[in-house]
Amino acid sequence: MELSFSIYLKELPDLSNVANLEVLRACVCFNLSEISSIGKCTSLQELHLSGCDKLMAIPSSIGNAINLETLNVQICQSLVELPSSIWSLKKLKKLGIVGCRKLNHLGSQLRNFPDISGNITKFDMSNTAIEEFPSSIMAFSCLRKLSTAIADSLKVFPDVPDTIEVLQLHNTAIEEIPPSIQNLSRLTELSMPRCKKLKVLPTKVNLQSLSRLDLSSCTQLRTFPEISTSIRYLDLSNTAIEEVPSSIWSWSHLLELNLEDCRRLRVFHCDPDYIEELDSDLSDTGTDSSGGDSETVLPLRINLKGCKSLVSLPHIPHFVSLLDASNCESLVRIDRFFTNPERCLIFANCSKLSEASRERIEVSDCKFALLPGGELPVDFDHRAREDLLTDNLCQSPLPLFFRFKACLLLLDYEDEDYEDEDNEDENAIEVGRDDRWMSTKSLSCDIRCVRNGVDVGRGSCKYHLPAILGSKEHIYFLKSSISLNLPETDVNFSELHFEFKVTGKYWYVIEFAVQLLEDPDVDDDHGYCEDTHNEAEYKETADIKIERIYMQEQCEEETI
Repeated sequence: MELSFSIYLKELPDLSNVANLEVLRACVCFNLSEISSIGKCTSLQELHLSGCDKLMAIPSSIGNAINLETLNVQICQSLVELPSSIWSLKKLKKLGIVGCRKLNHLGSQLRNFPDISGNITKFDMSNTAIEEFPSSIMAFSCLRKLSTAIADSLKVFPDVPDTIEVLQLHNTAIEEIPPSIQNLSRLTELSMPRCKKLKVLPTKVNLQSLSRLDLSSCTQLRTFPEISTSIRYLDLSNTAIEEVPSSIWSWSHLLELNLEDCRRLRVFHCDPDYIEELDSDLSDTGTDSSGGDSETVLPLRINLKGCKSLVSLPHIPHFVSLLDASNCESLVRIDRFFTNPERCLIFANCSKLSEASRERIEVSDCKFALLPGGELPVDFDHRAREDLLTDNLCQSPLPLFFRFKACLLLLDYEDEDYEDEDNEDENAIEVGRDDRWMSTKSLSCDIRCVRNGVDVGRGSCKYHLPAILGSKEHIYFLKSSISLNLPETDVNFSELHFEFKVTGKYWYVIEFAVQLLEDPDVDDDHGYCEDTHNEAEYKETADIKIERIYMQEQCEEETI
C-alpha cells in the first residue's frame, strides 16, 4: 500500500480488511500522528514511515506484526519512543532510526543500544545520542553491517560479533581501536572518517578480509595503520600522519592510497633494494600491472596533494599508475622512476623541484606528466606558437603504427567569462581521465595527414589535464600513439598537422612541440609490419586512429 506524501493524512486507515498486506509505505506524511491500526497487519513484512514529522510513538501493537522484516522510521523528528514489543519481532532484519534525535528508549534519550531482534542484519543508528554498545550485541549472530554516520557521543569502540562485515563509525568521539578487532575475521570495511579524537591503533594485527579502510580527517591520528596487508583502498587524507612505512610497497592488493592534505607528512620510506628486486622480478616474468590473477601486481594510485612538508619521494615502482603530488610546496627530490608507459605524473605547483628531479620527470616513460616550467626542452625541434604545427616528414611512407611525444607550455587562465568551445570531434577517444581525486579538463589533439595541400586522413583524441587553481606557467608532457587506417595510395603523404586545444578555463596553450618516436617493438618494412597479426593488434590499441577523409567531407569543410 502506497500512502507516501499524503500531506493531509493524520491517521492510518482501518487495516483490518487487508490482513494480507505485506508492504506499507507512508513516508513524508507530515501530519501523520496515529498508526494504532498497524497491529492488525499480521502479514506485514515492510513498514516505511520515514519523514513523518508529527509521529511521536510506535504503538505496542506492532508486536502483532510477527512477520515484520523491515521497520524504517528515519528522520521522524518527533519520535520519542520505541515500544518494548519490538523486541519480540524475531524476523526483524532491518531497523532504520537515522535522524531520530528525540528517540527515547525506556524513557530516556537513546544512549544505550536498544534491545532488538537478534536476526537484524543491517542496523543504522546515525544522528542519535548513543554513547556505548552493550555486550548483548555480541549475541546478534546475523549482524553484517552497523552504521553510525553522526554519533558524536559514542566514545568506546564497540564489541561486535565476528559476523560483522561492514563497520561505519563516522563522526564519533572514539579515541582508540582496540586489539580485539583482530577477532573480526570477516570485516571487509572499516570506515571512521572525522573521528577527531582517534589517536591509538592496534599493532601486530592483520585483518585478512579488510579491503577498505577510511580514517580520513581523523586529525589527531599520527600513526600509520598497519592492521591489514589485504587493504585495497586506504584513505588517510587530512590526518596528522608523519611517515609512510616501507612495508606499504609489499601490500600487493593496494589500489588507492590517499594522503591528501597530510600536512605533517615528511617521510615516505622505501627499501630501494626491495623495489629494484620487485621490478626486476616483474620484468623477468613479463608480469604487468593490469590486474588478473592473484599473483599479478595491481596498479597503485597515490594521492599526495597538499602534503606541504614532504621534501622527497623514494624510488617509485613500476606498478604505481598515478602519482599526484600537486601543491607539495616543499618537494625537492625524487629518487627514481621505474618505467611504466601508462603512468600519470602530476607535480603542479611543486616549484622547489631540483633540476635533477625535473629531468627525471621529463624523460620518464609515462602517459603524461605536469610540472612547473616556463620553457620547452631544447630537444624538441618541431615547434609552434600558434594552434597549428606542421611536421614536414622526412620518412615516407610512415609505419602504419607509430608514437609521438608532445610537450606543451601552459599558462593559468583566470577569465571567469571564458566559455568552452564546443567544436571538438565527438568521436575522439579520451585517454587517462580520472575524476575520483581531482577536477579535470580535456586536452584535445587533432591530427591531419596532408598530401599536396589536400587532407587525406584525420584522427583525434582527448587527454586528461588536471585543473589546478592558482598555478602559473607549467609544462605538460604526453606520449601517445597513432595508427594509419588508410588505403595504400594515401599512405605517402608529406605532412602531419598537429593541433592542440584545452576545453574550459584554467589553462591555455602558449607553445607546443612534437617529436615522432621510433618504436623498436614495431617492425616496419616500407610502412608495414611483417606480422599482420601484430600489425592489427598495434593499430587497435592506438590512441589516435587516422581515418580517410572522403571528398564529400572536404567539400563540406571548405563550404563552412
